[in-house]
Amino acid sequence: MKYHSEKYPMVKDGELVALCELVDDFATEMKKKLKKQYERGCRGWSNITIDTVNLWDALLNNDDPIDIANYAVFIWNRKDEV
Repeated sequence: MKYHSEKYPMVKDGELVALCELVDDFATEMKKKLKKQYERGCRGWSNITIDTVNLWDALLNNDDPIDIANYAVFIWNRKDEV
C-alpha cells in the first residue's frame, strides 16, 4: 500500500491516500470506457426521457464493474428522480 502521494500530500493517513488513488484510478477507467462508447456513437446519458428504471435494469444486468459504475453515475446524476 502506498504511503506517500504527490497527488494527496495533505493526507497523512496512508490508507486514505491509497483509497483516494484507487478511486482516481477507477474513475480513469470509467472515463476511458465512456469515451470509447461515445466514439462508437452512444449518446443520451443525460437524456431525461430515458426512464430511470431502464438504467437500473442495465446496471443490475451487467457483470462489468466499470459498466456498473458508469450506469450508477448516470442514475446518481438524476438524484431528483430516484
